[in-house]
Amino acid sequence: MKALSLEIKPLKGFGALQFGMTSKEVISYLGTPDDEETIEGDDQEDDILIYHFDEQDISAFFEGNEEKILVNVETGNPEAELYGKKIFAMNEAEITAMMKEKGYTELDTENLEDEEYQNERRVSFDEAMTDLFFEDEILTAISWGNFFFDEDEGDK
Repeated sequence: MKALSLEIKPLKGFGALQFGMTSKEVISYLGTPDDEETIEGDDQEDDILIYHFDEQDISAFFEGNEEKILVNVETGNPEAELYGKKIFAMNEAEITAMMKEKGYTELDTENLEDEEYQNERRVSFDEAMTDLFFEDEILTAISWGNFFFDEDEGDK
């Protein structure tokens, strides 16, 4: 396992982890995952492989037919930084203002209220492919990624 910077890089990766890396390359940085799961795709979509790294509070999502590549990361690690700021120490208004300063002006919000989610809110910046999840107005997780597959082209 190599030392990993906890710098969130929208559309690019997480520290030294870059979107497009293979699952083996990710394991060389983060070590053996504590848990692994697969979400089965349908006829149109590939299965999604997810590695969970509990100590770092990181989940890595992989897609692809032949070799699975990193397409999304999610973290709840309180040390994670976005644009040089500890994102988990910020509130929704501060994060929204920062993202707008960086050119991500369009946002979408959704209150998630059902048996699984209570007082949870999702804030999405589609241009940055970033979702932020707040529970009782406290940031609990951030998820971001990048597309490497096109429905018309298949694997790239």
